[in-house]
Amino acid sequence: MFSRLGFWELAVILILALVIFGPKKLPEMGRALGRGIREFKDAATQLAEDLNADSKDGKAEKAEAKKEAEGEKQAKAEGTGSGSGARAGAADA
Repeated sequence: MFSRLGFWELAVILILALVIFGPKKLPEMGRALGRGIREFKDAATQLAEDLNADSKDGKAEKAEAKKEAEGEKQAKAEGTGSGSGARAGAADA
């Protein structure tokens, strides 16, 4: 419903703003509105960058943890095999 503002809608809004706020205050309000929009966009961009960086860090940490877990499994499997051989050698002595 409000997705598109045509020429006449914008003209009515500008005329109402001119009547309500006056010609001296209107440029100041425009600058303030522009600054607000710019700050909002900058904050949104910064948030998106932070989320992407956190996501990349999380993926790297997950991959590192997975490698460590696989290494521990492999070390445990190797330790179990050599441990039984050591026990058998101790039983012979």
